[in-house]
Amino acid sequence: MEPQTDKFTVAKFSPEDRSGKAKCKQDLLATFAMPNADSKLPVIGIVSRFAAQKGFDLISQNHGPAGP
Repeated sequence: MEPQTDKFTVAKFSPEDRSGKAKCKQDLLATFAMPNADSKLPVIGIVSRFAAQKGFDLISQNHGPAGP
Protein backbone atom coordinates (compact mmCIF):
# COMPACT_ATOMS: atom_id res chain seq x y z
CA MET A 1 0.00 0.00 0.00
CA GLU A 2 1.28 3.42 -0.94
CA PRO A 3 -0.99 5.94 0.83
CA GLN A 4 0.20 8.81 -1.36
CA THR A 5 -1.05 7.06 -4.53
CA ASP A 6 -3.62 4.47 -3.34
CA LYS A 7 -6.91 5.11 -5.14
CA PHE A 8 -8.90 3.46 -2.34
CA THR A 9 -7.85 5.75 0.50
CA VAL A 10 -10.11 8.64 1.49
CA ALA A 11 -7.18 11.07 1.67
CA LYS A 12 -3.58 10.92 0.52
CA PHE A 13 -0.62 11.16 2.91
CA SER A 14 3.11 10.54 2.92
CA PRO A 15 6.00 10.66 5.41
CA GLU A 16 6.53 14.30 4.45
CA ASP A 17 2.84 15.30 4.48
CA ARG A 18 0.73 13.37 6.99
CA SER A 19 -2.26 15.71 6.80
CA GLY A 20 -4.58 13.07 5.26
CA LYS A 21 -3.77 10.38 7.80
CA ALA A 22 -6.36 11.54 10.37
CA LYS A 23 -9.11 11.55 7.76
CA CYS A 24 -8.19 7.98 6.75
CA LYS A 25 -8.27 6.90 10.40
CA GLN A 26 -11.72 8.45 10.91
CA ASP A 27 -12.96 6.66 7.78
CA LEU A 28 -11.58 3.35 9.08
CA LEU A 29 -13.27 3.82 12.46
CA ALA A 30 -16.57 4.75 10.80
CA THR A 31 -16.37 1.67 8.56
CA PHE A 32 -16.20 -0.52 11.69
CA ALA A 33 -19.03 1.36 13.45
CA MET A 34 -16.68 3.23 15.82
CA PRO A 35 -17.01 6.85 14.60
CA ASN A 36 -16.91 8.28 18.13
CA ALA A 37 -13.70 6.49 19.18
CA ASP A 38 -10.95 8.63 20.66
CA SER A 39 -8.83 9.65 17.68
CA LYS A 40 -5.74 9.94 19.90
CA LEU A 41 -5.75 6.22 20.68
CA PRO A 42 -3.88 3.88 18.35
CA VAL A 43 -5.70 1.49 16.04
CA ILE A 44 -4.29 -2.02 16.18
CA GLY A 45 -5.16 -4.72 13.66
CA ILE A 46 -4.40 -8.41 14.06
CA VAL A 47 -4.76 -11.10 11.43
CA SER A 48 -4.77 -14.42 13.26
CA ARG A 49 -6.91 -17.29 14.32
CA PHE A 50 -8.50 -17.00 17.76
CA ALA A 51 -6.73 -19.65 19.81
CA ALA A 52 -6.02 -19.56 23.54
CA GLN A 53 -2.27 -19.77 22.91
CA LYS A 54 -2.32 -16.50 20.92
CA GLY A 55 -2.84 -14.35 24.02
CA PHE A 56 -5.88 -12.31 22.99
CA ASP A 57 -7.22 -12.73 26.52
CA LEU A 58 -4.14 -10.88 27.81
CA ILE A 59 -4.86 -7.92 25.53
CA SER A 60 -8.44 -7.55 26.76
CA GLN A 61 -7.40 -8.00 30.42
CA ASN A 62 -4.82 -5.23 30.17
CA HIS A 63 -6.46 -2.82 27.74
CA GLY A 64 -10.21 -3.39 27.92
CA PRO A 65 -12.52 -4.96 25.36
CA ALA A 66 -11.83 -4.59 21.67
CA GLY A 67 -14.28 -3.40 19.07
CA PRO A 68 -17.60 -1.61 19.36
